[in-house]
Amino acid sequence: GSLMGIYMDSFEGDSKVTVHPVNQSGASSREISDIDVYLGGEIYYAIEVKDKNFTLSDIAHAVKKAQKGGCASLIFVHGETATFDAEGIKGYRENLATSESFNLQIVSVNSYTTMIVALVGVIDKSVFWRELSKYAASAKVKDATSTHMLATAKSCGWS
Repeated sequence: GSLMGIYMDSFEGDSKVTVHPVNQSGASSREISDIDVYLGGEIYYAIEVKDKNFTLSDIAHAVKKAQKGGCASLIFVHGETATFDAEGIKGYRENLATSESFNLQIVSVNSYTTMIVALVGVIDKSVFWRELSKYAASAKVKDATSTHMLATAKSCGWS
């Protein structure tokens, strides 16, 4: 969420990144996914984060929530040790793209972080750490999760 907030600040127009509290039921009528990204007051894309093994059913559920929220793109970010049926998901992704014009991308947290850091470019690292603290607080992450986020950021060159 923090990197996405910094990235979205580079866009023209009003942008907003909302990071919802972890392990929340998703019952909020305004919540589309774990991280909702808006541009110009409209949903731009949603990001679902899963730190454990997941199934096609988990992905389909996240896609349905995104579609219901008016979103046409979902980034599904998973932990480095998560296991999943890559071939089954590949077929599902292809079907979504052709039959429903829906963009689904599935990436590891390290790949996602590295990509967003590259898109953000050179910024003052104190801005990043301030934003990370702000979004972690809004998501009400546990100490272990905060420690993991810091370690991931550092492994991607943000020490």
